[in-house]
Amino acid sequence: MRRILIVINSSRLSGAELSMITQMKFLRTCNELVVVVPAGSVLIQQFEGYGYRVIAMDMVRFAKRRAFGEQLRHLVHMLKQSAHLSRIVFREDIDIVWANSVQSLLYTFSVRFCTRAKVIWTVRDAISTRWHGFLFSIFATQVICISEFISRQLPASKKSKVIYNGVDLDVWSPDKVGGAMYRLKSEEAPTVCIGNIGQLIPWKNQLHFIRIARIISNAIPNAHFFIIGDDLFADYPDYRQELKREIMDADMVDRITFLGYNDDIKAVMAGLDMLIHTAINEPLGRVILEAMAMQKIVFSYASGGVAEIIDNGKDGFLVPANDYEALAKKLLWFIEQSPEFQYSVQKSARAKVAQKFNARLLAEQITRVVE
Repeated sequence: MRRILIVINSSRLSGAELSMITQMKFLRTCNELVVVVPAGSVLIQQFEGYGYRVIAMDMVRFAKRRAFGEQLRHLVHMLKQSAHLSRIVFREDIDIVWANSVQSLLYTFSVRFCTRAKVIWTVRDAISTRWHGFLFSIFATQVICISEFISRQLPASKKSKVIYNGVDLDVWSPDKVGGAMYRLKSEEAPTVCIGNIGQLIPWKNQLHFIRIARIISNAIPNAHFFIIGDDLFADYPDYRQELKREIMDADMVDRITFLGYNDDIKAVMAGLDMLIHTAINEPLGRVILEAMAMQKIVFSYASGGVAEIIDNGKDGFLVPANDYEALAKKLLWFIEQSPEFQYSVQKSARAKVAQKFNARLLAEQITRVVE
């Protein structure tokens, strides 16, 4: 049985952490897993609740928008803590160190060159330049890209492999919401509930969701729109206000609701009729997979890894990136189609996830990586 140390440099639960938790569920059947998370993180209790042994370490989050001096201090701190991580590897007799992000990978610098442990890096974020991709890849023994879109950003290498994020179909099922459905609909009048789920950061592009909502609201008087998510790491403190100004300028204050961060996205998703995804250069789109598994209709820009998920017109709908008018028109076209066609898209969406993004099947690929 291999001992695997999962390194997660995040204090909050987001899509990257949920994807790793899903993988860990299947990895733990034949491996012993230990998790390293930042000291004081809410994830400590989360992982302990799943039955994992957790080691808290002094970790910082490297933010691009910080002053150069602060960035330099953070980088020095990471290198120092990298030596501490190596001591943990020796002490715990670790066979594999698994970095769940670029930031986690930076902490493995000493591990890669001072221990015999194998270092696996899951690339979940877009890489700014191929030079950065080459530099980061040096740290890793094996590189897992979550999409072909991400893989193309890295130098070609035999140690790089594409393994998609998967969702657990036993969990993400329209028949297994769990608790009560999150009440988005009014009991007094039928409402079409349309949502956008993601962190409140500019590249998620909620501004376009608001513009799409304005177009749709003119044609569907009983439609209501929900922005679900938050700026988890306070990287863009002005962005929420920018979105609110856009809503006011569009005269949509009564039609768009901010729901903020919700750790029970499945219950929220169950209350939606459709999901609109407006992100640009999305590495893959876990929330899209979750929506499709729940048989929700997804409308998205054909940007980044999303085009690897959706077969346009069969299990969801794609339009060119940034063409928010085309996306609104596509949704309006869809609601005019027959119930039989709409249902066929819903069924095909879940079938696509079951065939290509089933966590249970993808776990076999992950297992081969650690062998």
